[in-house]
Amino acid sequence: MKLLSAASTAALACLLLLAPVTLGDGYFQCSYDERFTLAYVQQKDSQCEVRHAKDDEPKGPNGELYRTTHILTTPRIGLYVYYIIQVVDDAPTYRIYENLSIEWEPCVYQEINEQVQHGDNDFDQSGIY
Repeated sequence: MKLLSAASTAALACLLLLAPVTLGDGYFQCSYDERFTLAYVQQKDSQCEVRHAKDDEPKGPNGELYRTTHILTTPRIGLYVYYIIQVVDDAPTYRIYENLSIEWEPCVYQEINEQVQHGDNDFDQSGIY
């Protein structure tokens, strides 16, 4: 039996996490109950550009940069939180990350169980921060 390399395993795990996003409606669940619907993310797609990607943001398995846009929100606790939306390929497939401290953490994609709307308290900072 042939064993998978660590890189292949990591790439497969990443693809499995991304697969549901391409299949249907849902939302990305982030900390502090912040949610971004797939419809909202698709609306932001046109603002995503490779030139917006920063060096400290998550990259692809081979170090590739993705089309990116930035969002700044004030969650219920009153702290500013930075988010990035990344367009991974032409399908398109999306990733959202939040920066709560010094590291980017992924927001988890979930199938939609109820109507979820992104709050009006966000300030778009596309390409700025």
